[in-house]
Amino acid sequence: MEKDQTENSKFLVAKERVTAVKKYYTGLVRLAIFTILLLLCRKPILQMFIDKGLGDSNILYWVNWNVYFLILVFVIIFLIKGVILFVVRKKYLKEWEERQIEKIMKEDNFQD
Repeated sequence: MEKDQTENSKFLVAKERVTAVKKYYTGLVRLAIFTILLLLCRKPILQMFIDKGLGDSNILYWVNWNVYFLILVFVIIFLIKGVILFVVRKKYLKEWEERQIEKIMKEDNFQD
């Protein structure tokens, strides 16, 4: 009975991890698409500012770097999420598994 619960618990943890990894990769694909679209639309955005009469080189420079800065911010966020998902969380799950194994072993020793 306890073995079934342990296997079920491990299955749920594994399923949760797979879901988290899937979400991460889906977000990474979205980030890539967003980045490509933003880079492709950069020149039309700058042209829009010129057409509105805001063709000052300082404004255009500011808008241009804001496009790159936005991409950089999203990349940094995804790097942090990746570290949390693949490094920190993995370590936590391993420690959790060890604690569960020790707990079950202690319970089995009391029953013998």
